[in-house]
Amino acid sequence: MIICFVIIVTSSSAFSFQEEGTFSYAVNFGTYEDNRLGVKFSYPLGWKTEIRCTPSDSYNCRISMEPEDWPAFVSSSDFSEPAFPLNITATDKRFEEAADSAGFKRRDDKWIILGTHGMEGETQEITGKNCKGIIGEATVSIYKKNGEYYAVGHETRAVLGDGVNRSVIIACVANACEVIDKVISSFEFIEKQ
Repeated sequence: MIICFVIIVTSSSAFSFQEEGTFSYAVNFGTYEDNRLGVKFSYPLGWKTEIRCTPSDSYNCRISMEPEDWPAFVSSSDFSEPAFPLNITATDKRFEEAADSAGFKRRDDKWIILGTHGMEGETQEITGKNCKGIIGEATVSIYKKNGEYYAVGHETRAVLGDGVNRSVIIACVANACEVIDKVISSFEFIEKQ
């Protein structure tokens, strides 16, 4: 599946720090449609978006998104945070190959998600408008900004496929995962032009 996104930011989202150092979003959604890539989905308005496409044996486009105050959160955090908390990668890989590259493995008749330290997590089946896939939480290592190991955390990962040869990998951390359900449930593959 190939997904490339060009998102135009048209309004801002609300981003606020809580006492515990967590944050939450009040988000409005817009619709993104790209006929060249053959994708359509809801995305959070006001989030900064960066798009990188790399043609290779398998064509990949990564759409990275962050709420407007994410850089302030990263700056004030004691931990090494990702530059973007929500990433969507579109590829022309078949579903099984995309799932494997996202850390999912087939075990007997079900999928599991692999994380750091050999930890395994359960998965659930998910559906978009005309696609289906899996979602799970992978255990990941958390490091302080000085590189010192701190603990394990979680990254939510999902893979959707069109049943033929287009897939999308969605990954999010922290409260950016608040929007992942809307992105997934609205996602559809459309005819490429």
